[in-house]
Amino acid sequence: MEKALSIVASEKNSDPSVIYELLETRDKGRNTGAVASSEGFRTDKIILMGDSGGDGPHFEWGAATGAFLIGSMTKPSLDSYCREKDIVINLRFGLDYSKGESKDPQRESAINFKDLITRIEEILGQAPL
Repeated sequence: MEKALSIVASEKNSDPSVIYELLETRDKGRNTGAVASSEGFRTDKIILMGDSGGDGPHFEWGAATGAFLIGSMTKPSLDSYCREKDIVINLRFGLDYSKGESKDPQRESAINFKDLITRIEEILGQAPL
C-alpha cells in the first residue's frame, strides 16, 4: 500500500513535530487517537469526514469513541461498511452516491464546504469543551 501522511501535530505553525504515517486504512483511527491523546483533545469534539469504504475503519474508530461522522459525497462502499458494522453516519453532505445518484463532477464542484461551518459550530457546541 502507498505510504502517505495521515495526521500531523505541532505546537507551532511550522514543520510538524510529529508525523503519523498512513500505511493502511486502520492507521487512520490509531493516528487520530494518538493525536487526541497527546494533545488532550476530547474525542466527542472530533469530526471525521469521509467518502468511501477506505474511510470505514476511521469511522469505526470514531463511532466507538464518540466522534461526529460526516459522509461527504458518500459512496456505496462507505455506506455498506457502516451499515455492516452498525455505524451511524451522523450527517451526509453533498451528493449521496450511496442513494444511487449519478456521478456528476459539475454538481460536485458546486458543493460549497463553507456551508458546513454553521453545522460544525453546532456540533462542537453540543458538548462543553
